[in-house]
Amino acid sequence: MSEAAEFIQDIPRVYQTEARPSKNTPFTALGISQWHSLDSVCVVASIKKDKHHITKPRIDLLESTAKQQQAVFAREISTGPSQLSAIATSPRTPLDIDRDSGHRASGPQQDSEVEDAATILEFLAWGRRKDTRFEDIITAPRELSRHSLRDIDMEDDTTLFASQAAAGTPRGAPKSAYQELGTACSSHGISITMHCAEAPKDLEIYRNTYGYSPMKFVGDTGMCSQVESSVTPGKLHRLVVAHMVNLDLAKGIPLLSSTNISVAHNPSSNLKLASGIAPVPLMASSDKPDQSINVSLGTDGAPCSNHYDMFQEMQLVSILHKGATHDASLITAETALEMAAINGAPALGLENEIGSIEVEQSFATAPSYFDQASVDFVIDCELGACCCFWSKDKHPLVHFKVFLAFSPAHLQNKDHCQELEMSDFSKYGIPSEEWLQLASTLPPIPNLSPEELKRATNLRRDAGAEKIMKQFELTEKVSSQDHSIPARDGYHLEARTYRPRGAAASAEKLPVYMSLHGGGFLYGTLNSEDPLCSFVALRLNVLVLNLNYRHTPEYPYPTAWNDAEDAMIWLCENAASINADIERVVVGGSSAGSELSASLTRVISQSELRLSPQPTILGQVLMLPTVVFADCYEPMMRQIKDHSVSSYHQCAEANFMDSKTRNMFNDLLKVENPDPDDKRLNPGYLTTEEAEKMPPTTLLIAGYDPLRDEGLLYGKLLADNGVPTNVHVFKGLPHGFRMLGDKVSVTPQWDEAMLEGIMWALSKPTASEEFCVQEH
Repeated sequence: MSEAAEFIQDIPRVYQTEARPSKNTPFTALGISQWHSLDSVCVVASIKKDKHHITKPRIDLLESTAKQQQAVFAREISTGPSQLSAIATSPRTPLDIDRDSGHRASGPQQDSEVEDAATILEFLAWGRRKDTRFEDIITAPRELSRHSLRDIDMEDDTTLFASQAAAGTPRGAPKSAYQELGTACSSHGISITMHCAEAPKDLEIYRNTYGYSPMKFVGDTGMCSQVESSVTPGKLHRLVVAHMVNLDLAKGIPLLSSTNISVAHNPSSNLKLASGIAPVPLMASSDKPDQSINVSLGTDGAPCSNHYDMFQEMQLVSILHKGATHDASLITAETALEMAAINGAPALGLENEIGSIEVEQSFATAPSYFDQASVDFVIDCELGACCCFWSKDKHPLVHFKVFLAFSPAHLQNKDHCQELEMSDFSKYGIPSEEWLQLASTLPPIPNLSPEELKRATNLRRDAGAEKIMKQFELTEKVSSQDHSIPARDGYHLEARTYRPRGAAASAEKLPVYMSLHGGGFLYGTLNSEDPLCSFVALRLNVLVLNLNYRHTPEYPYPTAWNDAEDAMIWLCENAASINADIERVVVGGSSAGSELSASLTRVISQSELRLSPQPTILGQVLMLPTVVFADCYEPMMRQIKDHSVSSYHQCAEANFMDSKTRNMFNDLLKVENPDPDDKRLNPGYLTTEEAEKMPPTTLLIAGYDPLRDEGLLYGKLLADNGVPTNVHVFKGLPHGFRMLGDKVSVTPQWDEAMLEGIMWALSKPTASEEFCVQEH
C-alpha cells in the first residue's frame, strides 16, 4: 500500500464518509487559482461531482509539506469534492491519493492518461514580474483539448466527464494572465468558470488594483467572448461567474445581460462567509426578458458551505430571497429546480446534451440523502419533473441516454394532467337510489364465528343453486362429470366439468372456461356453482371446469393458489380424455376467484408453471376483482388522488364487504410477512414486461365496492401496456349484489357482460387505443 493510501486510513472515520451519490457527475477543469499572498498563480485540475454544480473549487493549502498537502487532498477526496490540485513539490500526489483511495469519481486511471494530465498540472509562480513559465498558461488549454482530458468529454455518450477552465477572483494577479486565458480558451472553445464579486472587499480591490468594476474587468480581458472555436469546430466558449454578490448593480447587470454570461448562485457559501445575498431576483427577472440573466445553482467548495448538497441549495434559494425582499412570490420551487438542473446546462455549453429529460439527451441521476428514511415520488404537472427521495442506505447511480421522453407540452390542461397522474373513481361509489331502497330491506348480518359463517353460507348457497337448477331445468340441458384432481401435497381436489347435452355425445373439442368461485377464500362448494357453470356451457357451447379449491381457515395462503395451478396442470394432462381444446382457454372468477384467476394467468403468461402440453390462455374474465392483498395496498393507494376518494375509504361500510368483513377474510389467509413483490398474492402489481404478456381481460366492477379502485387501476395498467381490455362498472352497487338476482335491475346486464367477455376473449380481440370504461 502506498504512503498516500496509508495516510488516508489514518484519517478519522468521520472524514471518510462517501461522497454524496447525487453529486456523482464530475467534470475536469483547468484553471487559475491564487494564493493568499495575492502574488502567485497555479494551474489546477479539479474533478467535481455535478455538471450543474459549476462553481470553481476552493484551494486551501496549509504549508508546503507533503503530509499537510496530503491532508488537504485526502480530506476533500474522502468527503466529496474530489478536488485534485498539482503542486511543485509533488505534482502527482493528488492523482495518486485519488487512485489509491479507490474513489469512484477519480480521474484518468490509465498510466498514459495520468502522465498526460500531470504534464498539464504544473505549478506556475511569479511575483509581480514576468516569468518564463507564464507561457504554459497559454499552452495548457491546447493540451487540454488535445490530450486525455479531451477524450473523456461529453462526446462519448457513456462518460460522466466534461472539461472546463476555472479562474479565481482577481485579487492582485496580473490582468494579462486573465487576458491570455480568455484568448486561449476562446480560440479552443473551452468555457471558463470564474469567481467574481464574492466578498464585500472585492469591489474595492477591483477598482484600486485594476481601475475597473468586476464586470468591466471581465469584459476587457476577453473572458466573456462567446465565439465558436477556431481550432475545434462546434465548441463554443462560455463564461460562468460564481457568486456575483457585491457588484455595481447599475452597471453590472446590464453588462451581464449584454454579454450572455451565466451566473452560478451559491447561497449557502455566501451566508456562511458573510459575503451577502446575491441580487438573483434582479438578474433572473422575468419582467424584463431582454435583461434576464441565466442563473444556475452551485454549492461552492465544502469548506465554504459545509456541504455539497444541491437539494439543500434548492431549498435555501427558494426561501432566502423571499425573506430578503419581503416578497413571497420570488424564486418559486419550480424556479429553484430550473436553476439547479436546466440552467446549468447552457452555462456549460451542454444544453443539447444534458440538463433535462428529453430525447437525445444524456441523463445521469442518483437518489439523494434525507434525514429520515423514506420513499416518495413528487410529480409536477407543469414541469414534467419527478423528484425521488430514498433512504440513506441506497446509493445507486444511473446514467443513460434518453430515446423517448414525455413532454409537458403534451398536457393540454390541468384536469387532463391530474387524470393522467392521480386517479379518482369516486363518482362510481355513490350508492344508487335503487340500492339504498333495497339495502333497507336486507336482514342484518349475524354475529357468527368464521366456521359458523362458512357452514351457514354454504348451506344457503347450495339450496339456492339447487332451486335455480330445477327452475331452468339445467340438469336436463347440461351434462356434468365429477373429477378428482391430485394436488401437489397429495390431497385430492373436487372438480366438475360441464358441457351442453348435444356436445356430450360428440368427440368435438370445446374451448375451455375455467371457473374459480368467490367467497373470500372462506366459502364455496361445487354445487353452489352449478347454475353459473351450466349457463356458461349452454349459452356459449364451451367446456366449463369448476374447481372447488380448499378454503380458510383450515387451509391458509398459498393453498388455494397452489390448487388453481394444480387444476390447470390436470386440465392440460387430461385434455384429450375430456375433449378440451387447451389452445382456447379462458380463465375467470369472482372476488377471491378473480385473484386466483389473475394470479394463474400471470404465472402461465410468464412461463413460470411447467405445463405439458402448454395451454393457450386467450383471456381472463374477472368479476368483482381483487388483485392486491390489503396489507400490500400502499403502492396502489399512491395512484389515487386522495385517500378520501379511494374506494377503501368511500366504501368502508358498504354492504357484503365492509371493513370488518374484508379484514376477517384477509386475516384467515394467515399470510406471513406480506410482500408487494409477491406476485401470486398481488397479481395486480405487474411490471411493464409482465403486463405486455397478459391476455385480453374483461373486468366487471361494482362501483360501491372497496375493491373498485384496484380493479380499475389493474385494467388501466393492462390497457396502457397494449392489452385489450373490456371494463364494465356498475355504478352505486356493492360487492356481491349479483347474489340478489332479479331484485337488482342491472343483473341481466351483469350476466351478459360476463358471457360476452368470454366470447370476446375467444375471438382474439385487438387492443383499443385508450382505456375506456362502460358504465351501467
